[in-house]
Amino acid sequence: GQRPLADSSQVSSSTGQLQTSSSLSKHQQQHMHIPQPSYSIYGTNMGNYPAHAFPGAPASAGLASLGPQSQDSQMRQPTLHHGMGSSQIGGVSQPMNMMNALKYDSQTSNGESKRFHGGPLPGGHVDVEMWDENPPLVGKASLFEPIGEFILYGCEGYVKVYNFHVAPGDVSLYKKIVEQHGHIPNQSVSHEMNILVSNTRVVLGVTRDVQRLGESLPSRKQLQAWNLDLEIARTLKFHMSWLEEMLSSLETKLESHKATLPAEIAGLEADVAALHMDIGYHKATKDRLAKQATEIAKQAAAAAAAKVEAVGRAIAAKKKLLQEKRDEFAAVS
Repeated sequence: GQRPLADSSQVSSSTGQLQTSSSLSKHQQQHMHIPQPSYSIYGTNMGNYPAHAFPGAPASAGLASLGPQSQDSQMRQPTLHHGMGSSQIGGVSQPMNMMNALKYDSQTSNGESKRFHGGPLPGGHVDVEMWDENPPLVGKASLFEPIGEFILYGCEGYVKVYNFHVAPGDVSLYKKIVEQHGHIPNQSVSHEMNILVSNTRVVLGVTRDVQRLGESLPSRKQLQAWNLDLEIARTLKFHMSWLEEMLSSLETKLESHKATLPAEIAGLEADVAALHMDIGYHKATKDRLAKQATEIAKQAAAAAAAKVEAVGRAIAAKKKLLQEKRDEFAAVS
């Protein structure tokens, strides 16, 4: 029969390989916790996806934050899940910040580009009542098969998408990814479901951020932050080659763009220098003509003054563009 609860040593043992992996960065190791023989509070820094403590959770490594919680919610008890059984999701109550469904690019089987379109979620939430937890399998979709029993923490209200738990705001995006590429989590390194669920949400968050860029390029700092956020998912050998390709493409474009900026900056600097010489000439002409008493001289002086004003505006515009390019160069360096 089913055990009433999975003890902490069992849950912790599934994360051993993750905690001892030599591929983890020093930054991540500082936020990982060695399994304890009893339940404890844990959390980890997930870059742009802030962490918080889950009360009563078994100690384990690399668990990302899934949202804030109230004091009252800390009294809630988790629900045991077994294999592909109960669809109930227990755990800590938390208000979910529903995200917008975003465009997701992928390649169809015949190589033709296909774009999934999304937009603001109606009423700011997902109508999870309409989601069939056992839908017909589409494309590369399959039903996720958890290994053994598990307890989810901080996941109240989560929805099963092809039998894998995701936040309500991630339902649409995750469904499309599974149908195009298969499930993101991989259980070969760790089958601890809290780790799989939380780090899958991190992957979805990075995907959503990348899609928001559109045709724009990220800064070097942003690209580095995304790669840092994905370090645990990479250690877990998550299936996200499509996201890695997107990040690699951004890296290539960023380097290419960076290579063109010095020449653009040099050209703008030369333009500014030439305009300064031009305005000096026109100022001298204006001063000379202003001293002449004839009407023609006054008209010429007015024309020269207008020219000075026009060239002054041109200098301001060029300087603004020059500063923008300098800032852009700094952002990608």
